[in-house]
Amino acid sequence: MRRFALGFAVLIATCAAGHAQVNKGDIIVGFDFEKTSKPWTTMDQMGQVGLTGDPEHVRAGAGSLEFKYTQRAPGDGAQGMPGSLMAPIEGGLNGVKSVRLSVKAVRQMPLVVGLNEAGGVTYTSVVWVPADKWLDVDLPIGDFSQSLDDQHPDPKGHLDLDQVSAIILIDATPFLYALAQSGALPVSKPTFGEQTVWLDEVNFMGDAPPAEKPAHPVADGQPIMIASCRRSFAQWAVLGGNDPSISESPDANDGPGLRVAYKNAPGTIIAMFHPFASGLLQGAKQVDISLKTAADCTIALTFEQNLEPKPAQGDGKARFAHPIELKAADGWKRFSLPLTEFKQDEKETPVPMNPAKFASVILVDFTAAATQQPVTNVLQVDDIVGVK
Repeated sequence: MRRFALGFAVLIATCAAGHAQVNKGDIIVGFDFEKTSKPWTTMDQMGQVGLTGDPEHVRAGAGSLEFKYTQRAPGDGAQGMPGSLMAPIEGGLNGVKSVRLSVKAVRQMPLVVGLNEAGGVTYTSVVWVPADKWLDVDLPIGDFSQSLDDQHPDPKGHLDLDQVSAIILIDATPFLYALAQSGALPVSKPTFGEQTVWLDEVNFMGDAPPAEKPAHPVADGQPIMIASCRRSFAQWAVLGGNDPSISESPDANDGPGLRVAYKNAPGTIIAMFHPFASGLLQGAKQVDISLKTAADCTIALTFEQNLEPKPAQGDGKARFAHPIELKAADGWKRFSLPLTEFKQDEKETPVPMNPAKFASVILVDFTAAATQQPVTNVLQVDDIVGVK
């Protein structure tokens, strides 16, 4: 992804067309794809970007952007970045409080939405796009965190809206494939195929959705919303499993929240990632989470901590985890876990825990790895809250 960010300067310099200025409601900058797909382009040399007027693939109005490409592993760069879209932004995004867009794809995929600053720093958020279904995304600016692939932390520690020079969209499937291929984790590789993505109504808004509040009261302390798993249920990425499926819980009787259905081969794990802004959990001493499982399992609730300065070796992360035993017979169950009970991965160089540097939460089901038996499960997650 870092290589992709570095390529923005070349693309932006060669794009003569600017973004569409829209004076409508709270839209500060907008792309409606009614007459043209410009200035959107791709760094995928095998990809094709154009317009479609097919009503089945248009979210609003008469047209949408249509992007066709072949999913594949990242190569040496000769064929560009697979599954990438970008558009230059002129004049920054002053006053923008959220990014709204509608996206649909033939094949499900994790989609990275990135905002690139003129100096090369990229801030990203992740959404899971289901197969053959429009997903309406509403991302508050506060949900964007610095890209994991940026080699140097942003000294300012926050996104500068007046410095935003491009928006990027990247199909993250190749990155998950590369991680699985590396053998660093015992996970199944995602499958590749011919992909078509439709994009419509990309708007930078002067308003943001209402701040989310915890669904469960906090007994003692001040709550910090990490992931409600309701409005932002799609802001997760999944690594491993056999064609996992992410959705909302099916109905009110089953409870709201994130729903992940998956099959794990013997000896493998599945990991569910949700990034958040570094600094969010400053002062946190506890995390509360609601979970429900269709099959007895053991999961690890894990937080990734940014290491600063980033060491020469490794990925610049430390991981602190707490095992949780789940029983299908328990139904929904609320857990309150002191951060002092989280233990760092024993394979890492020990570092002090610093919740202020936490940047993502991960749920890992390692039942199939521990038992060497296949696992079929549906895991439901709701209301992840830090407490300080």
